[in-house]
Amino acid sequence: MTTNRVVLMLPALLLLASPVCARGTAVVDGAEIRAALELAATRRIDIVGIGDSNQARDGSGWDEGMHVALLDHFDQYASALQTQNENGASGFGAGYEIAVRTAPAWVDGTIALPGGAPAFFAAFCPAFVAGEAFENVHVPAFSDASVDHDGAVRNGLRLTAASPLDVTAALRGSICYGQFAGTGDGGFVPQWRAADGSSLAASPVIASEGYARDAMATTTLDVPADPARAGQLLDFRIVGAGAGYRGRTYTLYLRVEHPTRPAGFSYHTWGAHSGQSLRYFANLIVNNAEGVTDAYKQYYFAQVRRLQTSSPVVIFWINHGLNDRQESLPSVGPDPVADGDSGPAYADNLQGVIDQILADWTASGGDPAGVYFVLDPSHPVANPDDAELESYRDAARLVAQHNPRTAMVDVSRLTDHEEMLAFGDYHAGGADVNHLSASGYHRLARLKLEALLAASCPADLDGDASVGFSDLLRMLAFWGVCEGCPEDLDGSGDVGFTDLLMVLGSWGDC
Repeated sequence: MTTNRVVLMLPALLLLASPVCARGTAVVDGAEIRAALELAATRRIDIVGIGDSNQARDGSGWDEGMHVALLDHFDQYASALQTQNENGASGFGAGYEIAVRTAPAWVDGTIALPGGAPAFFAAFCPAFVAGEAFENVHVPAFSDASVDHDGAVRNGLRLTAASPLDVTAALRGSICYGQFAGTGDGGFVPQWRAADGSSLAASPVIASEGYARDAMATTTLDVPADPARAGQLLDFRIVGAGAGYRGRTYTLYLRVEHPTRPAGFSYHTWGAHSGQSLRYFANLIVNNAEGVTDAYKQYYFAQVRRLQTSSPVVIFWINHGLNDRQESLPSVGPDPVADGDSGPAYADNLQGVIDQILADWTASGGDPAGVYFVLDPSHPVANPDDAELESYRDAARLVAQHNPRTAMVDVSRLTDHEEMLAFGDYHAGGADVNHLSASGYHRLARLKLEALLAASCPADLDGDASVGFSDLLRMLAFWGVCEGCPEDLDGSGDVGFTDLLMVLGSWGDC
């Protein structure tokens, strides 16, 4: 659907400026997202989480919660893209039943993170990642040593015994690494290791030097299936015992795949920015702030979809709102709004993120028709929530209606502050309502996913799998007070202007 952006934003600004704005149902425009999620039963899909500190809180967060919820329905076909210094840098950890065995990179015995990488490789590690590693899990390591470290830095991924990837299965580990132009015999030797330290599989030396030009590359190493590994840890290491980094090396992303699973999901955390607003993330990717580069974004996207064999499907799941209430800077989307903590500014930042992801996805060689978005404003923190947080939910509804392959899920319509207190969903027994307990992330993630999987096409009032003139006429016939009728799409108790916008925004095939 292509529409002039000014036309799109006018209804949003009019509604958001109104003192009374009807609250809608829990899911807006969910049919396409439901279909995309359900593909995980028959093929591979990837999901990318973007959020504040709730995305990876204390080793849990939405990252763990979404893994738990998705595993209720689908297999996991691969781990997230993890980085060599993810845990050592942030201390939080992203990924489910997996850990990053981490120590900083060494440069002749001097810790450097990521220090000294040539410009070509530095482009894949934005300055904000290195300087504020707590706020993003993408922190590569770099070595410029002239001697072997003999395994002193044995970084890699560790699967726990409970990993849904199945430690007894045949698995494939992959490493994204740098190939350095010029002379040298640098390299590293990846290895699979058992819980007792024994080697299960080792690679030949992967050369990191001696190439005609600087480049990024990927190497893989398989480990055979073995039922005897049941109940044990399993390590995929960048370097094994007795064979450390040699020469210049640059290792970025790590991943473990179950290669014989043709269907399932892989869930990644792209942003977990503590104390930061949606505007902060939008500024990073829209304006390439704090060292973000096109190379960084496009390479990340290419790696996210690399294990999908054809027509990749990737869902970007955006969870922000709590920190936006303190945002003082203008929005950075296509129609900047000076009042940075307002609903229109939140809508503009959402639109900016959507537009930029689609642009970078296309530039990376991806088909934007396979990219989907879930807009997921922050959880309830009071009853009622403050007007700003409610305005962000209203804004997300309108943005979802004005973008293809985009849904909004409103968890405040699925639970409330009192119920969350009763279930122990908040952090520290309710003393901190801005963050959740591990069980709280699990419960709310399940509520959101179940709502999306149950989503149909509410504007298809005549049930013909499309929204058209007959649906519009039926809605107009019930204009006015209409408590509980299907034509009241936003659940406000009457059929009105918001319902009309929902019909028009859903026009076409469901």
